[in-house]
Formats: sequence, structure tokens, C-alpha cells
Amino acid sequence: MCNEDGNMIFQGILYRLGEEEFETQCLMTLPYVIQSQTKRYDMEVEDVTMKRFMMQTSGANTLPLFEELTGEDLHDLRYVHFRNCKIDGMPVRIYRFGMTGSIGYEVSGNMEDANEIYRRILEVGSKFGIRRMGARSYTLNHTPGGFIQYGMHYLNAIMDDEGYQKAMGEENAIAGLALPIAGSYDGPHQGLFANPIEYGCANVVKFDHEFPGRAALEKIAAHPAKKLVTLDWNAEDLADIYLSQFRDEEPYQPMDQPSDQFRLGPMCINADKVLDSAGNMIGISTMRTHDAYFRKMLSLCAIDIAHAEDGTEVKIVWGDPSYRQKEVRATVTRFPYNDHMSNRTFDTESIPHPAL
Repeated sequence: MCNEDGNMIFQGILYRLGEEEFETQCLMTLPYVIQSQTKRYDMEVEDVTMKRFMMQTSGANTLPLFEELTGEDLHDLRYVHFRNCKIDGMPVRIYRFGMTGSIGYEVSGNMEDANEIYRRILEVGSKFGIRRMGARSYTLNHTPGGFIQYGMHYLNAIMDDEGYQKAMGEENAIAGLALPIAGSYDGPHQGLFANPIEYGCANVVKFDHEFPGRAALEKIAAHPAKKLVTLDWNAEDLADIYLSQFRDEEPYQPMDQPSDQFRLGPMCINADKVLDSAGNMIGISTMRTHDAYFRKMLSLCAIDIAHAEDGTEVKIVWGDPSYRQKEVRATVTRFPYNDHMSNRTFDTESIPHPAL
């Protein structure tokens, strides 16, 4: 969803459950936006936050896992589609999604069934080598996989909507929208607003209907000033930051692993200035992530078009203004970075069908 300036004011999943029934994840602003921008809808809104659970799995073995759990052949379930099933008589929704690159599924259902379904997933999954990865692993795939997220890669522009703040109460309106901002970026928070054209989502922008922000996005699409790229951080400079903690000198700001989300909290964005060879700011680096598969430190940056070519050398200013800062060399590279496999195109026929 965008505002009239074309900046994103929220993103999330919207399930269509019936002709006039929907369920959403993360689109907390949806009722406000619809009611404030149009009076055409007769809506009833129910908060089901504590009534529904969501669990996520990834890896090729998740398909046979959920086929055994549900007793159904799920090979024909396409990417970003879902099916209503049952696990031991308990109703669930199996949704083909996931951010690791490989095939993945999410399962959701009624909160009172959560513990039992969790137990059954681990029980049946033991034969497939299932592992619980922990909270820190959850955000690892957003940056290399190219899944931009509010509170990680950009700020929600709705935080500047006075009507939203008034309707929600200022404290609730800001909560969950990623403030304060950490890192070397010291400009206005509006610099971290994002439009879908320049932030890698142009493929879902269709100008065949009216929607808020269309006029602004048409202009941006005609002459984009920025392009979303991945930045590959220089290993020697990263090592120098780490070694500075053990030298007789003022150390650089330590780097939490595998990202800044746990040092700062889940909704505090770390934003670092990106400079060209002349020291001009040409972008803002967000969601630095240590990728264990590629052995890389990666981040995303909506960078000036003139510097967006693969192989371009840039510098990232690491460290809050209160720390000794270091200019870390980085290289502009592909977006998304994870291109070794894709859930979108994974051929489920490469996995044997279940014997039901």
C-alpha cells in the first residue's frame, strides 16, 4: 500500500477466504487506509492476533512432511497459494511461502491447536531431519533473498500521516514502524521512506487501475533516480572492526551477529550512509546481514542510478555518530543476491508423490 507520494505505508499478505472475507498478516493499517481514502466499503474488522498462530518451515523435505501430516498430495500447490487442510482433525491453512530460497510452507490455524500441531510437526519431522533454527535465523533470509521488510529495510511512510496518528493515538501509531533509527545515517527519517519502483517491487505495480500514489509512481517509473542493489562488504575491513575491540585504541562500534535486529530490538532500523569515491552520499545501507551460506556480509541499498552497476566500488560508513566510525569498502552486486534456488520456480515434481 502506498500514499499519494508513492511511498509504501505497509506491506503484507492478504488471504482471500471467501467472496467478501479476507485475512491479513501485518497489514495493520489496512482498515484505516480503506476507510480514510474511500467510503465505498462496508467493513467489519476483527483483530485475530491472539486467535491464530503461524509457523514456518523451509527445505525440500517440507513437502513430504506436510503431505504426511495432512494426508494430502500438495504437489500442485503453487507459490503464494494456500489450501485448507487438517492435521489430526485440526483445521489448518497450508501456505506455500518461505524466504530461504528453497521450497517452504507456512501453517496457520486456531491458537488452541498451536501446541499440539507444533508437537506433531516436530514428531513427524524427525524422520526428515527437521531442526528448530531459533529466533535469530528468522531475519537472515530477508536481505540475501531480496524480501524487503518495513522496520528492516525501510520506514513506513504512514508514520507521517497525521490522520493515522490521531486515529491510533501517536504512541500506537509509531509503535512497530521502526523508530528510533541507529547507524551513521543522520538525515531526516523521511530519507528512509521507500517506493516500490525503486525498491525492487516494480513487477507488482500495475497502472491499469486507480490506486493511491499512482500518479507519483508513474513519474518515478518513467525516470527512476535509484535502484535497489545488494552491497557486499569487504572482509578485511570487517576483520579490522572486530580486531579493534582487542587493540589498545578506541574501538569501532561492535557488530552484533548475524544482524543488528537483536542489538537494537525488532523495530529499530539500522541505517548507514553509502558514499562514492568523492565522499558524496549516494544511498543508505540497511539490514546488514551475515549470510552463512555465501560467507558474506550483505546489506540492501537503494542507490543512485549512476552507481548501480554491478562491480561498482562504494564505501559504507559504519558506526553511530557517538562511536569511532569506519568507512567499510563494499561492492555493488546483484539483487536478490540469493540466486542458487528459488521457491517461486522450484519443481515439486522432482520430489516423489506420497503413497496415500
